[in-house]
Amino acid sequence: MSLLSELKRRNVHRMAALYVAAAWLVLQVVDVLKDNLSLPDWIGSAVFAVLAIGFPIALIISWFYEVTPEGITLDSDEEPAEATKGFAGRRVDFVIIAVLAAAVLVFAYDKWSTGPPPERSVAVLPFVNMSADEDSAYFAEGVADTILNMLAQVPELHVAARTSSFQARLTGLGAREIGSLLGVTAVLEGSVQRHGDKLRITAQLINAEDDSHLWSRNFDRDYGDVFAIQDEIAEAVTSALELSLQGETKRRIDREGTDNLQAFEEYSKAIENLRSKTYDSVQLAMEKLQHAIELDPDFARAHAMLGYTYLDGRYSDWSELDREEIKAHARDAANIALRIAPGMSTALTLLGRLTEDRDAAGELFREAVENGPNDTLALRRYAVHLFSNYQIDEAIALAQKAIKLDPLDESNYTTQAWMQSVQKQLQAALATIRDGKNRIPDSVGLRDYESRFHYGIGDYRSAIVAKYETLDFDSREWWNRYEIGTLYLLAGMPDEAERWLESSAANAPEGAFTHRLNPLLLDMYYQRNDREVFTTLKALVSESPGVNAFGDPFGSQHVLFIEYGSRLGKLDEVLETFEELYPKLDPPSSREGYRESLQSSWVGLALLRHGDVQRGEPLMRAYLEAADIRDRTPGEIRDVYSVSALGRLALGETDAALGKFRQLDATDKWINGSVVTLLMLRYSSLYDPIRDEPEFIELLDMYDKNAAEQRKLLKTMSLAVL
Repeated sequence: MSLLSELKRRNVHRMAALYVAAAWLVLQVVDVLKDNLSLPDWIGSAVFAVLAIGFPIALIISWFYEVTPEGITLDSDEEPAEATKGFAGRRVDFVIIAVLAAAVLVFAYDKWSTGPPPERSVAVLPFVNMSADEDSAYFAEGVADTILNMLAQVPELHVAARTSSFQARLTGLGAREIGSLLGVTAVLEGSVQRHGDKLRITAQLINAEDDSHLWSRNFDRDYGDVFAIQDEIAEAVTSALELSLQGETKRRIDREGTDNLQAFEEYSKAIENLRSKTYDSVQLAMEKLQHAIELDPDFARAHAMLGYTYLDGRYSDWSELDREEIKAHARDAANIALRIAPGMSTALTLLGRLTEDRDAAGELFREAVENGPNDTLALRRYAVHLFSNYQIDEAIALAQKAIKLDPLDESNYTTQAWMQSVQKQLQAALATIRDGKNRIPDSVGLRDYESRFHYGIGDYRSAIVAKYETLDFDSREWWNRYEIGTLYLLAGMPDEAERWLESSAANAPEGAFTHRLNPLLLDMYYQRNDREVFTTLKALVSESPGVNAFGDPFGSQHVLFIEYGSRLGKLDEVLETFEELYPKLDPPSSREGYRESLQSSWVGLALLRHGDVQRGEPLMRAYLEAADIRDRTPGEIRDVYSVSALGRLALGETDAALGKFRQLDATDKWINGSVVTLLMLRYSSLYDPIRDEPEFIELLDMYDKNAAEQRKLLKTMSLAVL
């Protein structure tokens, strides 16, 4: 019998056809799943390689085994009965046909299925000023801003936030590029040209997927008709997207705006001035908003923006009003806006921020999100509120929606990354920051967080690189130089640290405190116990009793002040300083919160170190009770390296202090491992009672091994001190 006849008798040719058909089906399924489940690109090649290896194996198996009515049996090399040959052939043929049919169906689904209908989404770009008067640019931008606010009220419409769609970096990009960058399917662009009392506004809605025009129109009207034109454009856009701008949505829009042309002009000028947060620009914006309100007292949007300018516009940096007076003005503005336009999301969010009752604030944020489906500030504020109440999934979902609506606003990425970091998901937080950097390559804020998270996992080299990248375009470069110096000190490279710390002092503005911190940190590292350091610490504590100059929330300057006072025999002076700063300090209730009890911990620690147990113990125990409550809170980073452990040791409770160390997981250890923390762990006599304990030795060994690894990496690169 020939080889060909034998292959046919053993159904090897049918097995080959079956295998090829099945392999094609598998590859089609992998291709569909890869796109829908975001599987890595290499998965297709890997599956193909496995299938290719399996092909000859399947043919070999089919040579030695045959399908019979009794099942799969070893081939006997004898000519089978006609019924058996037919049975095997038909079975294989049926399987081949079924597999081919399934493969065709999968192929058809992959090629022709459109999936769910595309989300109705639009980005409104700033309108181009075509007027001869270049100073009229504010008016063109104001027209676009109003149209954006109108469209943002439509619940079924995804509208890219102003922060993203008004960015200068979009200038010159086509609709496809803008659509891809902002995640929208349509782009509204236009121009404004004014000649005396005549106005021409051109608008066009472009399909961001194929650059086709969905709608366009020129409006030649009198200057006073601008409000009617804005209405018509907004209604035309929603109509083109098969939506409606009527009913309650239209009534809410009308309540928020103005029909006073001069008030609209003043508001538009204020918006333009708020782009830069200088003294002059904020002052001018305040004046314009107040004038707009004088012209139209019922201009709700102007009242709300005035409130935000009081609170966020750096007004407090130069105003003669104190913080409470500023908050009162902002609260009044929010309440007036809500009286004119009940349910206005921006005013609700502002009022929520000014409401001390957490539950009441949460209700205001919830209502703001409900009424402002595209209000990213409301989304972000409500997300933070939910997160603080341990409604983690809901908070993350809102933070992700804010990113989707406003992909070029770094605050949305830092909010989500912060949530992930508090949950100790630092790799996920870094992934969020990387996503933000891909969209906002020149963001300083994202690099700040990136550095913080790298440091949080002990990766000092990457933390330094992230800070170094900001030096050319960050106005706070002196602070970043300081942080680079502290990271080198953490890695055990004092010479490099000193170069960067000195560079920070040389570049710092007048009055900055970093030049005083530099010798302090190096003195602690080298154990010099310089008396000038004590004087520096006293000044830092006295100048900013409630603020921590070291960038962490645990009062390091106070703890170091106590440490140096103990070393130099100056605890009397430490206590005198604290008595002046905190004259009416009583042990706070644990209900008052963790941060509120920090002051009592500092004074309590100083008293205990001075031997005054009677006064020091109640203050310290009040803090420790609040700290214990915080440690039991899910997702919180445990505070055991600052006063929490030191306080127990000062009280003589060695076992309790060790118990706090045993509670630490790897994330807690790294996030709390600031430069001051590590210097205290290494050198403070307060830790002497547990210095020989295995847990404490293991902890220091962990930091030492990591520092050695980081030194090797850091020595392979050279960063110039510019």
